[in-house]
Parts: sequence; structure tokens; C-alpha cells
Amino acid sequence: MRTERQRHSTRIAAAAVLVALLVTLVSSTATLVKPPCPVKSYDPNQDYFLNKTMPLSSSYWTIQYYKNYKVLKNTAANQTYVLYMCNTPVPNVTLYPGAGLFEIPSFLIGTSSRTIPRYLERLGLREQIHHVPDLDLITSPCLLELANEGFTTGLPAGWTTAGVDVVFGRDPNAPKETSAVLPTGSVMVSAVVEDNLLAKFEWIKFISAWFNLESLASQMFSDVVNTYTCNWVTLDEVTTNFTAIRRPVVAWVGPVGDGTFVTSNYTYKSKVITDSGGKPIVFPNPVNLSTVQAQLLQADVLIDESTSLKSLSEIAFSYGLDASQANATFWEYGKTYPFLYNRRVYQVDKVLSIKGQTDDFDQSFWAMPDYVQEDLMNILFPYINPAWILIWLRNVTAAGKDVVYVSSTQCPEGNASSPFASTYYGSRPACHTPTLSALQANNAAMVRGQSDVSVSSAAPSSSSGGGGGFNFTALIAALATIVALGVITGAAFRFVRQQNRDRSYLEKRGINLGPIAISEGPGGAAFTVEAHPVAPVSGGAWTKMEDEADVTDQRSGGV
Repeated sequence: MRTERQRHSTRIAAAAVLVALLVTLVSSTATLVKPPCPVKSYDPNQDYFLNKTMPLSSSYWTIQYYKNYKVLKNTAANQTYVLYMCNTPVPNVTLYPGAGLFEIPSFLIGTSSRTIPRYLERLGLREQIHHVPDLDLITSPCLLELANEGFTTGLPAGWTTAGVDVVFGRDPNAPKETSAVLPTGSVMVSAVVEDNLLAKFEWIKFISAWFNLESLASQMFSDVVNTYTCNWVTLDEVTTNFTAIRRPVVAWVGPVGDGTFVTSNYTYKSKVITDSGGKPIVFPNPVNLSTVQAQLLQADVLIDESTSLKSLSEIAFSYGLDASQANATFWEYGKTYPFLYNRRVYQVDKVLSIKGQTDDFDQSFWAMPDYVQEDLMNILFPYINPAWILIWLRNVTAAGKDVVYVSSTQCPEGNASSPFASTYYGSRPACHTPTLSALQANNAAMVRGQSDVSVSSAAPSSSSGGGGGFNFTALIAALATIVALGVITGAAFRFVRQQNRDRSYLEKRGINLGPIAISEGPGGAAFTVEAHPVAPVSGGAWTKMEDEADVTDQRSGGV
């Protein structure tokens, strides 16, 4: 018979085993083992990079391929990177003075920018992100889950490159996001200087080169361009060919704090508004209150850039509008503002970091142009995709439009490897063509204070005083006509449009889609980006006329 001492020893041993098991489980989540090199033996005649890529719309990076290495140049940051395949000879870097040298495929990743993780997540590399600038500022729930598991951490103050294969940063002249001393070998991702939203996104190809994921990145870029272009073409056809359907006017602006107003990233915002079916009002340079008020008389929608959370009355006050104007009590005199009457006042602060210090939009818009377009389309043409859940745009006039503070609990099922789209309500941008059933399901009018997917005959028509409001009766009738015509000519029309939409969009944006030749020598592929004229508006604002206007924004964002 076992003595009490023996039973006590057994309990201690069992507890020890349990502790050891728990330690093993925790360690397994906090440790990631680098896979073995895919090259078993070197063959000097083999091309180790069968999947190649090149920039189509980006103006600030190039790539050249050789048998066992590739050379990337960031011309904006004046940096060169030589990437050679593991288990193959190290190339002669003296040919590239000052170049950073990397063995690839890279595995563990550090980043000094909150913008870069979204590119990495779209590439399926979330679980390899070992260091980020500051966990309190991160807006990815599954990255925060990785932090809970002990894998992802903030950059240590005295950190070098220890523990990672590559460190991605942004423009070295931009404000620092970490107190860590960044290594000189950091890879600069200069999407910040691109003025074309698809060009910003195309830096995903640049990043993919460190992981030999060019095929995935190129396909992803193509898919995004196709979806984005399809929606742009559809809305352009509707608003161009049917006079009853006009582009809603969208003002995107914010107070600076010195009594003036300006639009940050104005080139990006102007383009994405246009490509979402709207007509933008932006302010490239600071303007005074009276100028803003004069231009806002045209606006059906206001997207306010204030960095602090504000109510409708607070926003109205910051634009010098009194309570009667905010409540639209004297619309009949033509003295109020359409965006107030329609209750279409938004901020992009719907998703904030855990302590509310940063918003997800600034961390995401470079890498998610298709999602940004869907968000804007949803507030401008809610009947096109009524199932879409707004990600960033918060209607400050509507009840129940609360801010979401990101935490690890929002990572689907606590699984850090969850697909990217699942971390954004499971939503996936798609090409939309208005259907009769969709129009019938959304035949009520946009009533003040109701949800973003409702429509109201109580709203004034476009001929009402102040120039605001949509003629929804005519809009629905016209779109129904489109559907009827589509039934008759749909097959031929869609085939032709499918063949031409990408080229039409990109060529109108000044992107050359001539023959593509990937060069293994100096020079790389050539492409052009042309500037388009801007239609000035008195007082410092300008409105992009349909497909025109391409100006360099010196205050580009990203974090």
C-alpha cells in the first residue's frame, strides 16, 4: 500500500510534467522555426527565380533578375538591395556600392512602420512579423494575438537586427515611430511618395521579393486592379451616360488648428473619390473659414479629417456653422448645407487602436485601395452593395455608429493565422453591377439619421436650393433601365468591357501598358506616368473634373 509520502511524490511529479507540457506549448507559440533552404545543391545554369515581377504603376522602384540573385532599387530613398538565393554563391556586391545584402527567402520580419504590416498580412506573412513599432498603436487584432502568445513584440530601445532576417521601414525623413535605433540595413518602402493609389499598393510586389512571393503579389495586384477598375468603369458609365444620375459631391477636409483648413493626401483622396463615383472637393493648401464654407455649399457628403472624435454639433461648430444650420431648419431658404441636411458627415475613425491613439485607416489605406473604394461606394451608392459593412467611415450623425477599439479578442477564433479578409468582417471587395432586385430592395429614401443603406424621397432633389440632394426616383428608374438594356446586350457588352476596362483605367491614369519585358540587365522596364490638368476653383480649393487631375501631394500620409 502506498504511503502518504509516495502519493505526495506522485502528485509533485505529475505537476512537474504538466508544467513542462505547458511550457512546451507556450514556447511553441512564441517560437517559429525557419524552414530549410529550398536549394539543396547549387546549379549555375539554373534560373532560381522563375516567377518574376515588375512595376506597372509605381514610379519609385525597379527590379532586375539574374540566375541566383535579384537587384531592387528604391529610387526615392536612393537605396539598392541585392537579394541572393540561399545555398548559392554570394554575388559580387562591389558592383552595387552601398547596397544592402540579403539572403533569401527571408523569414522573420521586423518593421519600424505601422503601415507595413498590412502589406505583409495581405501576403499571408502575419505570423512571421516578430517586431512592430509599438503594440499600443497597432490596429491588427491578430498581430495583437501574436503579441499575447509572446511572439510579436514592440521594437526594443537598443535593438539591432538580432532575431530577424529583414527590417522594413518607411521614408527615413518621416517622423520616427519608435525610440529604437534602426539598423542601417533597413529596407525603405517609399509608397508614401507615390501619388497614385494603385502605385502605393504596388509596393506589395517590392516587399514580396524578399520572400520569393512575386507570383502571389503580382496576381493580387492584378486582382485588385481588375476589381477596382470594374467598379470605376461601372460608376463612370452610369454617371456619364445617364444625366439623371450625377456624381455626389464629396468634400474631404479638416481644420488645421490655426483657423485654416486643408486636405492631407489630397491627390490620393481626390482620385479615390472620383473612382468611387463621386466628385471631389479638396484643399491642397490651407484656406480660411469663409473659403471652406463657400465650397461646402456644394457638398453632398463631408468627410472630416479631425484627429479627435467629434459629434455633429462639434464638427458643425469647427466649420463655423450654427445650430440652426446643423439642424437644417431653414433649408427652404437655400442657406444650409446638403451634407448636413442628408446627415452625411463622416470621419475615418471607426476603428482605433486599443487606447484610441491611432486609427486603422492611416495604417491601412496604402495596402487596401479596393477596400477604401468599397467603403466610399457604400456611402455614395448604398444600393450597389448593401451588405457591405463600413470599415473606416463612421457616420457621426447616426445612432449606433460607435467606434471599435481593436484588441486581440477580435482575432477570429483567437487564430493568428486567420485569413486577411476575415479580420475585416469577412468582407471582400468585388466588382458590382447594379441589378433590378438590388434597386427594389433599396427603394426607400435617405432619411436623416437613418442607416447608410437607406434612401428617402424626403430629401430635396438636385434642383433644390443649395444644390444638394440626390434625385433618387430618377436614379432608380435610370438604373432599372440599365438593367433592362443589360439583359438585351449584356453578353457582348460585358465581354468588351472586360477586355478594355483595365487598359482604359490605367491609360487614363497615365500608366503605359505597352509590351512588358523583364530585363536581366541594367535599365529595367520602362513606363510613364503623365500629369493631368487641374480645374481650379476660386479660393484655393479644386475639384477634379471626372478623370482629370494628377498632382503631387507633398503631405502624403502613412505611418
